[in-house]
Amino acid sequence: MRKKLGIFLKKLRIDHDEILMDMAQKLGVSAAFLSYVENGKKVMPEAMFDKICSVYEFTSEQRSEFELAV
Repeated sequence: MRKKLGIFLKKLRIDHDEILMDMAQKLGVSAAFLSYVENGKKVMPEAMFDKICSVYEFTSEQRSEFELAV
């Protein structure tokens, strides 16, 4: 079963019409690592939280939703 974080990240990139590689490049991680995070096999580093919020220009509501997913 997918973790909430993985579902959130996948929806985020689909909403931005991106493939895994696009999002990974924006975040400065490998596509393989991002895939592991999406599938709940790796833990997302804390620094990646702020990077995602910044890159995708989250509103305070989106940031709160993201916090819940993490």
